[in-house]
Amino acid sequence: MAQDKSPDEHPQDTPTVSEAPLAAEPQPDAVTPSLQPEPEAPAPDAGPLPPETPAGPVEDEEAELVAPDADLLEDDEVRPAPSFLGPRGVPGSDGAMAMTDEAGTAWVAGGWTADVAAAVLTASLVLAYCFSYGALIFSGPFSPFLGFGISASLLTGVVTGVVVAWRGQFPFGIAGPDSNATAILAAMVSGLAPLAATLSSDMARLSLVMAALMGSSLVTGLVLFLLGWQRAGRLVRYFPYPVMAGFLAATGWLIVTGAVRMVSGHSLSWAGLPTLFDGLAPYQIGLTVLWAAVLLIVPRFVRGPAVLPLALVAATVVTHGILWLAGLSPEQAQHDGWLFAVSSERNLWLTGLGPLEQQGADFPSPWSLLSWDQWHGASLKIAGDVLAVVVVSCLSILMNATGIEMATSREADLDRELKAEGQANILSACLGGFVGYLSVSRSLLNYGAGGRGRLSGILVGLVCLLVLAVGPAVVGVIPRFVLGGLLLLLGVRLLWDWLVQSRRRLSFVDWLVVVGLVLLAAHFGFLVALFAGILAGCVIFTLDFSRVSVVRARFGVHEHPSSLIRPPEDMAVLAAHGHKVQVIVLRSFIFFGSAHRLYEMVKALVAEQRPHALVFDFHQVSGIDSSAAASFSKIASVLREAECHLCISGIAPTALGVLRAARVIDQRVSLYEALDPSLEDLENALLAYYRQGVSASRPFVDWLSDSLGPIPGDDDSGSVLLAYLERLHLPAGTYLCHGGDATNAMHFVENGRLSVLLESPGKPSVRVRAMARLSVVGEMGFFLNAPRSAGLRAEEDCVLWALTADAYHRLELDHPHLVQALMGYIIRLQAERLSFANRQILALSR
Repeated sequence: MAQDKSPDEHPQDTPTVSEAPLAAEPQPDAVTPSLQPEPEAPAPDAGPLPPETPAGPVEDEEAELVAPDADLLEDDEVRPAPSFLGPRGVPGSDGAMAMTDEAGTAWVAGGWTADVAAAVLTASLVLAYCFSYGALIFSGPFSPFLGFGISASLLTGVVTGVVVAWRGQFPFGIAGPDSNATAILAAMVSGLAPLAATLSSDMARLSLVMAALMGSSLVTGLVLFLLGWQRAGRLVRYFPYPVMAGFLAATGWLIVTGAVRMVSGHSLSWAGLPTLFDGLAPYQIGLTVLWAAVLLIVPRFVRGPAVLPLALVAATVVTHGILWLAGLSPEQAQHDGWLFAVSSERNLWLTGLGPLEQQGADFPSPWSLLSWDQWHGASLKIAGDVLAVVVVSCLSILMNATGIEMATSREADLDRELKAEGQANILSACLGGFVGYLSVSRSLLNYGAGGRGRLSGILVGLVCLLVLAVGPAVVGVIPRFVLGGLLLLLGVRLLWDWLVQSRRRLSFVDWLVVVGLVLLAAHFGFLVALFAGILAGCVIFTLDFSRVSVVRARFGVHEHPSSLIRPPEDMAVLAAHGHKVQVIVLRSFIFFGSAHRLYEMVKALVAEQRPHALVFDFHQVSGIDSSAAASFSKIASVLREAECHLCISGIAPTALGVLRAARVIDQRVSLYEALDPSLEDLENALLAYYRQGVSASRPFVDWLSDSLGPIPGDDDSGSVLLAYLERLHLPAGTYLCHGGDATNAMHFVENGRLSVLLESPGKPSVRVRAMARLSVVGEMGFFLNAPRSAGLRAEEDCVLWALTADAYHRLELDHPHLVQALMGYIIRLQAERLSFANRQILALSR
C-alpha cells in the first residue's frame, strides 16, 4: 500500500534565492499581466532623439625606397627567431651576452660592432630625410631661414632618435621627422606667411615660425604622453579605415605640393598654375619629376639598403659636374634656384632658458619678439593644424608600431611607446625642434642591417648631432631637385597607395570618403579635411553600427516556453496559442539607428501576429541612448493601440532610467528580473484566457493511467502502480536532494512545484528547470544508476510519490507488462523533452 513518509534524510533548509534582485525596483512594482483589453490611456510624450580598423600599419614614407620587408629580408636573410629559441636565438646575436636595461631590453644585443655598422648605414638615410623635411617646411617665403629649418630638423632627429631608442618599446627603433606630420607642419607654416609679412623684422618672422613648430611639438608630446599614461594605445583600433586612408592620401597631396613649392618657389594650385610656367620653373619641376622616376625605377634593379643614399650622393656629384661644365658658379646656381641658399649660421633656441650665443650674435627667445595680439592671432590660425598634427601623429605612431610588430614578430606595448614618443616630443619642443616619431622603414633598415640594441638608435641620433655641429650649410651643396624628387616620390606613393590602391580594399562609398578628404585638403586646407574626416568617421560608424541587428532572437512561447514543465494538457494549449506571446531578445548597445529598425520590426510583428503580449529581454544590452528611447516610446504607443501588453526583463538601472525619462515605463508595463519569470506569468495568463484549466482538478491516479496506457490484465494501471509508490510531503523551501547525492528513487509530482537547481560551491544555485504537478523527476539518474545531476527544492508545498529501487524490482516480478508500459512512458517523455530542446535551439538561432 502507499505510505506517507517525510524526507528525513533531507531536513528543511533555508531557501536559496536563485535570481539576482531587480536592479531598478522590487518585484511588487511589476504588474501582473492580463490578456483582457486595457482601458484607454493617453500616450506618453515621445522624448527627443571599436577591425575594424585598419588591418595593417600606416605605410612609412620611405618604406618602398629602402624596401626593408623585401630587399633586406632577401639579401641579409633576416628572419624572426622561432619562439622556442629564447633570447639567444635572436637573428644576428650569435649567442652574444646581452646588456639589458631595467625593462629587460637589450642595449647591445648582437654586439656593439653590429650596432655601429647598422647605425652608420641608417644614419645616411636619416640625414637625407632630415634635409628634405627641413627644406619642405622652410620653403617659399621662408626659404631665407632654411639654415634654421635644417637645424630644427636635425635637432628633431637627435632628440627623438635618442629618447625613443632609450625609452621606446623597440630597442632597434629609429625615430625622427616623418612625412605625415611634416606635410601638415609645412602647410601650417605656409599659412602663416600673410601674418609674417606684417612683422617688422626677419627675426620676428623667424620667431613666429619656430614658436609655431615648437608649440605643435609640445602639444603633440603632451597628448601622446597622456594617452600612454592612460593606457589608451588601443584607441587607434576604433578609427575608421576610410578616414585614415583619406588623411594619409591628403598628406601625400601636401607633400607633392610642398615639393613643387620647394624646387620652384611657386604653389601648386589653381590660382598659381600659370606661374608654374614662368622662367626656369618648368625645367626645375620637370627635372624633379625625372629624378623621382629614377628613384622609383633604380631600386627595382639594384637592391640593397645603401641604394638610396648612394643615389643621392651620385646625383649631387653629377649635378655639380654639369654646373661646372656650364660655367655656373655655386652662387649663381643658388640664385637661379638649382641649389639651396643656406647661410652658415647654426642656431638653437633653448626655449625658456634664454638666448644661446653663437658666432658672436645674440638670438633672443622666440616668445619675446611678438606682441600678445600677434601671438593670439597666430594661435587661432594654427590651432586646427596643431590638432591635425596631433591626430596624424597618434595614428602614425600606433600603426607604425603595429607594422614593426608584424615585421619582426615582436609584441609591442603601445602605451609604453606612446609615453616615450611623448617625452621625446616635449624635449624636442623645449630645445627648438618639431614633431618626430618612430619610423617603420628606418627601424626595419636598422634591424635588417644587424642593429638589435639601443646603442644603434642612439648612435644615429649622435650622427645627426655631429652634422648639426658642423652646420646646416652642408645642405647648400645638395641640388633642390634631389631632395624635391625624394619628397615628390614619397607624396605620389602615399597618393597611389591610399587614394588609388585603396579602391580595391574599400567599397565605393568608403572610397568616395577618401577622395572627398583629399579634395577638401587640396582646396580648403587640412583643417577642413580634418573636421570633415572626424564627421565622416562618426557617420560611417553610425551607418555601420546601425546595420548590426540588436535583436539576438525572436520567438513565441510555443517555440521557447518557460523552464516550468507543465502537464501535457497545458503544453498542448501553449503549443496552439503560444504565438500570441512574442519575445524579442535584445543585445549590444541600442542607439537611434538600431532602435528605429527595431520599431519597424515591431510594427510588422504586431500587424502579422496580433500578439496579446510582447516581451523585450534586455539582459544582453550594454546601454541605450536617449534618442533610442524615443523609438521605444513609439513602440509602446503601437502596442497600446494593438491592445498588446508590454513586458521588460533583465534591464539594467541606467537603461531603465533612460526609458523612464522618455515615459516608456509606467504602471501598464510589467518589469521582471529575468526572462523566465516573465514567460511563466504570461503562460499562466494564456492558460487562463483560453479556459484550459482542466488539468488543475484532474486526479493523480487518472494521470498515471493515461500516461501508462492500457495494459492487458490490468484495467486500472494507475492504481496498480500507485500501490508500489511511497507518498512524500515536502514543505516549501525544503531540498529533496542535492547535486551529487545517490539516486535511490524517481518521483512523480502530484501537487506543488519543484525547482531543479545547479549548485556550485561558494556560488548561488541557479534554477534551470521547474517541475509542476503531474510530472516526473529523477528518472535519468534512476535508470542510469548515476548520482543526482542537480538539486531539487520545493518552491511551494509539494506532494510527491517515490518509486524506489526495491519497489521497482518488486514491480518487475509482479507486473512485467506494467514495467514495460512505464519504460515506454519514460522513453516518450525523454523524446518530448529532446524535441522541446531542439525547438528552443531553433528559436534562439533565428
